[in-house]
Amino acid sequence: MADIHDSCKWLSKIHFPKNTPERRPQEYTCKEQDISWHFPLYPQIWKPLKDKGIKILFWGDGNMDEFTDDLVKCGVDGFHFRRETNLKRLAEKYGKDKIIVGNISTQVLTFKGREEIENEVKRCVAEAGRCPGYFLNVAGEIPYNVPTENIEFLFEAIKKYGRR
Repeated sequence: MADIHDSCKWLSKIHFPKNTPERRPQEYTCKEQDISWHFPLYPQIWKPLKDKGIKILFWGDGNMDEFTDDLVKCGVDGFHFRRETNLKRLAEKYGKDKIIVGNISTQVLTFKGREEIENEVKRCVAEAGRCPGYFLNVAGEIPYNVPTENIEFLFEAIKKYGRR
């Protein structure tokens, strides 16, 4: 499996407020006629990996809700998205045949306590736990400043609630 990262932090509402024309730039789609941005190049870039049977897992840093369909058209096999992406929608639409990883908030893990961490794990299990290719994980990486006891409790909660 190849975990392909695309730094799409600019997709957050900070840069593109909801319901504005800039929210989804037309050139940022995977339509055949678009040649001005990188999505149309993904099938070509991924071809050597896919030809060898390697799964492509797309890792995006921002809210990728409006781009998941485009990524699927480009040939992605799965997603590893941050908390800003709607896990429930992703699971409902692609959970039967795509790999889905993550969505546990690093903000909760870093700054909240056991109850909030447990609730975050429960939320992820409720939204995507029935999907055969879902893996509980933090949304991205575990930051350096997460208290060790929070990481240990996260593993306990995953072990408790993550079984199918």
